[in-house]
Amino acid sequence: MKNRQARQQIVAGYDEMIEEYIIGGYQPFFLNFMFNQIPTSNGQRLDIMVSEVTRVHEILCRHSVRKPKSEEWRFLRPIFIGCHDLPVWKRDKTEIMDFLINGGLHFNAIALVRPPARTDMHKKVQELLMGKQSRLTVPLDEHFRTKAKFYHNAVLARIHTTPITYGTMSDYMLKTFKHGRVGPDSIQVWK
Repeated sequence: MKNRQARQQIVAGYDEMIEEYIIGGYQPFFLNFMFNQIPTSNGQRLDIMVSEVTRVHEILCRHSVRKPKSEEWRFLRPIFIGCHDLPVWKRDKTEIMDFLINGGLHFNAIALVRPPARTDMHKKVQELLMGKQSRLTVPLDEHFRTKAKFYHNAVLARIHTTPITYGTMSDYMLKTFKHGRVGPDSIQVWK
C-alpha cells in the first residue's frame, strides 16, 4: 500500500486528467453504482462489480457512438474513471440497507461524455457543420433514467447519476483509495 502522500499525488493526477477532458468539451457526471447482494467472497465481489461497470460502459458506447469500435469514432466514446467505495454515514440520507448489502461496498465513477447531439437539426447537416456527433440526444442522467432497462439486471440494482457542476469530484470518487482502504488496483479507467 502506498503512503498517504503518494496516494494524494495519484488522486491529484486523476483530478488533472479529468479537468483536461472537461476543458476539451466533455461533460462530467458522477456515477454511483449500487449492487444487489453478490453472494461470494470479497475479492470475487470486487471483480464482479468491475465487470458490471464494464458492461454498462459497453452498452453506453453503443448508445453514444455509431461505430464504437472504429478508431475514427473513438473520440465520441464515453470515458469512465472509477474506484470501489465503502459507505460513509450521512445521518438522514444513508439507508441501513446500503451498509448491509455487500458490506456496503459499491462503485463510484466519473463519466465523461460528449455533449448530446442537437435535436433541432438533421443529423447529416449537423455532421457536415460540426463533424461527428454523439448519438445521445439527452444528458447522461436522463439517458440512464429513461433507459434503465438496458443497464439494470440481477446484479446491478441502480446507477445514481449526478451532473458535476463544479470541480471534478475526483477527490470524493477516490476517497476510499486516498484513505488507504483499497489499493491502486481498485482504480479503473474505461475509454
